[in-house]
Parts: sequence; structure tokens; C-alpha cells
Amino acid sequence: MPRYRISWSSPAGPLIALEPSRVELAHHAPALAAAYNDPHNAPLLGHTEASTARDVIGHYERLARRGSHGFVILRDGALIGDADLRGMSGGAAEFAFLVAAVTEQGKGLGTAIATMVHAFAFAELGLARVYASVIPRNTASRRVFEKLGYA
Repeated sequence: MPRYRISWSSPAGPLIALEPSRVELAHHAPALAAAYNDPHNAPLLGHTEASTARDVIGHYERLARRGSHGFVILRDGALIGDADLRGMSGGAAEFAFLVAAVTEQGKGLGTAIATMVHAFAFAELGLARVYASVIPRNTASRRVFEKLGYA
């Protein structure tokens, strides 16, 4: 299966969504684990236990084995988050994303990431439907999905 690289211009700056190689994933996994474990992010992601870099690598490997697409999101070469299209079946997939640094949340990055990956899902993968599950108190994610037309 090919590894995808999406380049996107946005008001938040130029972004790259990269399906990482093993080496790239090993490089970014510690920062992603830290972001998943951040006391602000963890409850919004539904995480009840701490993640390790090894857990992050395992998550990305499971996505790939299942035919899903996990992306690290980069801006100016630096990791700013991640996103994935999972559970792909019957022309549909579930979308999830994270803006890693709490200080960068609420500045349009989530909307840019979501728009970029949705465009890829419909145009490149030919999906007919993308859906999301959001923890009700995650108002920031709910706003992103409302901007994309979710009900």
C-alpha cells in the first residue's frame, strides 16, 4: 500500500499530512504520546491510561494493517498533531484528529487539518462518507465538525 503525503495551504500556514515510515513514526512517537497524555487532551480523546511511544507506534501499525490511514501533521517541518481515517468500509471511514499543543488549539489548525484530510478522503480515496465520534464536552472538535457541515 502506498504511503500518502498531503500538502495543504491554509490560513494556519502550509501543512503536510504524512503517513509516516517506521523511522519517521519512531521520531514523532514520543511527542505524540506526550500530547495524548497532556491533562487537557487526554479526557477529550477519551484516554484513561497513559500512552507510551510504543503505544503510539502500535496504534499506527494497527491502522495500517486494517487498511486505515494514520497521518502525522507537520507545519514548517515540526509536528503539530495527527489525524487518521479508520474503520474504512463500504466507502466510509471515521475521522479523528488532534492538535498536539494546547497553546496552538483554537487558532484554526484543527479546521485546517480536518479540511485537508476530508478533501483527501473524498478526492484521493474516493470515499462517499466520512463520520466522526466526538466526546460531548469537546466543544472545540464539535465546532470544527460544524464548520465542515456535520450535524
